[in-house]
Amino acid sequence: FPGTKGVQPGNFGIYSFYILFDMDTFIFFFASIFIIAPNIVSIKLYQMKKGFLNFLFMRISAKQYLNKALLQSFISGFFLFLTVELTILVIMHFFYDPIFLSLTQETNLYFSRNAVYELILFLIISSIGFGVFLAFLTCLAAFIKNEYLCRSSGIIILIAAMLLYPLIGSTIVPFLLNYIPKNIPVRSLCSFTLPTNLISPGTTFEKEAPYTGWYSFIGSLLFYGILLFYMY
Repeated sequence: FPGTKGVQPGNFGIYSFYILFDMDTFIFFFASIFIIAPNIVSIKLYQMKKGFLNFLFMRISAKQYLNKALLQSFISGFFLFLTVELTILVIMHFFYDPIFLSLTQETNLYFSRNAVYELILFLIISSIGFGVFLAFLTCLAAFIKNEYLCRSSGIIILIAAMLLYPLIGSTIVPFLLNYIPKNIPVRSLCSFTLPTNLISPGTTFEKEAPYTGWYSFIGSLLFYGILLFYMY
């Protein structure tokens, strides 16, 4: 795992936290997140279509309700995922290995060479990513007629994206490698279809180049943001 070489005692807890958010290591953890995600808030939009919330249209329009639903989804996803991450950090600190970080400690992970900034950025950016993904699922629910399909939309998108990426990687990546400088992580950029880049940015191809978290997160953020814009 990147940055674990030469780790001093007392730092294994924080690196274990990052390893936990590596999809290749804990695929069932990610699968559970994407199964639970659409059942948190996006299912409310589906229920509205069935008539449970039709009385709201007497006070606000459908577009106003959708705006509120998207905002609620983003805020709920942000604070929920941030709470989960902070809870994991507390458990790591007290029951696994104490976590002590300093501004002078360097690392080589996803966003920054500074260990404190790295942790703060990872917590905030991954929480933003989960909020964006929930907002995307909420908007997608407006086009789904089957309730069970709506409830499983998160895991379906994850599986479809994992199947789609090999096709993109086998065609676009070899071509781009001939023209793009080696210090730019091409594979991370081309993995924009993977929603895992939103909640665990940089872990898919962490050894490809320094600070791959920025490339993978921004690529997926633009991709799902554009889809959300067109669905809206």
